[in-house]
Amino acid sequence: MSLRDRRAWLTDLVDAADLPAKVVARTGTVERYGVDPEARAVVERQLEVVAECLRRLLQAEPGLALVFYDAREVIALRNIIAHGYRLLHHDEVFKASQRDLPGLRARAAELLDQSDAQ
Repeated sequence: MSLRDRRAWLTDLVDAADLPAKVVARTGTVERYGVDPEARAVVERQLEVVAECLRRLLQAEPGLALVFYDAREVIALRNIIAHGYRLLHHDEVFKASQRDLPGLRARAAELLDQSDAQ
């Protein structure tokens, strides 16, 4: 993977990880999130983007699995969103948006900052 591609995937990951946290915070509870189709659509789409960025980064640089140690869970959730939608539990998406995305975003932003410094 070229440095340019790596930077693009990291940038997309950072950008996509921002919105779900805002949407989940706005809905406030998993119950309100679960009955808000617009909120669910936004969060699920952004999770798909985050997971695809992670998949591509890990495919090109397997060593990044040490940095993105929780990537497999997010990628698995993306696969359920994309391929097994009826198996999707809104509480899992809600929790992943609160639990996983902030850390993934922070680590991606740190890698971007490091590449900018070089």
